[in-house]
Amino acid sequence: MKHAFKLFSISVFILLMLAGFPPVANAEKTPSNIVGMGIAGSNDYVYVWYDDGTVSAGTSSDLDAYRELYDYSLPAEKTPGDIVGMGIAGSNDYVYVWYDDGTVSAGTSSDLSTYREPYPYRLSPGMSPDNIVGMGIAGSNDYVYVWYDDGTVSTGTSSDLNTYRERYTYSLPEEKTPDDIVGMGIAGSNDYVYVWYDDGTVSAGTSSNLDTHRALYEYSLPTEETLSSIIGMGIAGSNDYVYVWYDDGMVSAGTSSDLGTYREPYPYRLSPGMTPDNIVGMGIAGSNDYVYVWYDDGTVSAGTSSDLNTYRERYTYSLPAEKTPDDIVGMGIAGSNDYVYVWYDDGTVSAGTSSDLSAYREPYTYRLSPGMTPDDILEMGIAGSNDYVYVWYDDGTVSAGTSSDLNAYRERYTFTLPQ
Repeated sequence: MKHAFKLFSISVFILLMLAGFPPVANAEKTPSNIVGMGIAGSNDYVYVWYDDGTVSAGTSSDLDAYRELYDYSLPAEKTPGDIVGMGIAGSNDYVYVWYDDGTVSAGTSSDLSTYREPYPYRLSPGMSPDNIVGMGIAGSNDYVYVWYDDGTVSTGTSSDLNTYRERYTYSLPEEKTPDDIVGMGIAGSNDYVYVWYDDGTVSAGTSSNLDTHRALYEYSLPTEETLSSIIGMGIAGSNDYVYVWYDDGMVSAGTSSDLGTYREPYPYRLSPGMTPDNIVGMGIAGSNDYVYVWYDDGTVSAGTSSDLNTYRERYTYSLPAEKTPDDIVGMGIAGSNDYVYVWYDDGTVSAGTSSDLSAYREPYTYRLSPGMTPDDILEMGIAGSNDYVYVWYDDGTVSAGTSSDLNAYRERYTFTLPQ
């Protein structure tokens, strides 16, 4: 597999634009993009809503660990800029959203008014929506907590934010001020109050002491996968899911055209001592869905999509005469017989086993999609159901064919990455 195209990421971006791919608005997130946060009562997932209309789910320190960015919708005539607070009810995981016009809605993480359209709410006397710095809903009793910029907090219902307890004081971690807060949430499992700050740190405490349970620690925001992030691909024999491994330690599952449709990116672990830069090819066996990884030191391991060493630790492999790992542009494992196919940058392909890459057939010539060269190949994979060979190119297109005619079954069409 070639990684040289990473040096041309700007050129690839231009090619995608010319091909009709729009620029991605959510490629990088910063704390200033956050418009609301909440912690689900059922599983303590942390949900984060952003100002570009996307939402992610993760842990307190990794805000997209469980689900990468997906879209959300607001009630009619509302915008992300109207949001002043959010929270998730512990009893039913309803997402409540309070707006700067004095109304509140209830819905899901992706449809913020599906359960209840906006209705009025009342704040603590003397307070306005502009004074709110954070909100949360306790998992134990669905009490709504509101923290204000004057260092006080009140407790109530979704519509009367002062009904259970009038304002009392709260304390922040040392050197933090209410202006530093970008989001708050209350864990459903233990009612810990989590506070995220604009310097990339988070604390955990009570409603009145915001770091009593855990002092400041760092959190990470979502980033988007790009073409240059891909370091391996394979197609599962059992269901034809396309798996994609990225250089940030994540793997996704989808179709040939939508690489994250079945499962958004989740973490994977490599063989000890190996890094994503050491990978030269990957493939998934048709017979048992074992994931094989070939490295640039002449070794190969076998495992699952998330633990690439779990079934077999690294062992040596051999290439055809005069071939080196640097010559490999793509690999795949046939679903029908577990033959390992390897495509090289000189326009040839061989077939063999995981340890002897030309045991069944010495190198023979292959033909690419018109206009493409071996340098354009991003990754390859072989479908378990029919042995179709799929080739993903660095211009955002994919074709399907045989081992020797890579365009025979389907000419190039576009594919999308997870967002």
